Amino acid sequence: MGYKQPRQVLLCHQALSHGDDMRTNGKVTIKTERLPIKLWLKKEQMDEGALQQARNLANLPFAFKHIAIMPDTHQGYGMPIGAVLATKGVIIPNAVGV
Repeated sequence: MGYKQPRQVLLCHQALSHGDDMRTNGKVTIKTERLPIKLWLKKEQMDEGALQQARNLANLPFAFKHIAIMPDTHQGYGMPIGAVLATKGVIIPNAVGV
């Protein structure tokens, strides 16, 4: 049994409508000493504990490009739940849900 190439690839893009409490067309960027934090929600909607954890992540020497904060983010153990942290040269088990 060999691998078969797909016959057709369908690309789909759907535009989302949004209300006052939802940001789909853009993001809020918070500048830190090292890397920016990009929020896919309003800064006022984020709890202070998760925001401080995001600031701590942004200052890690192996963090890469930026920290992404999704709309459902809340404080976790060391890293906000719902945050995305790209790293260069390391893997952090706590950050991948172990």
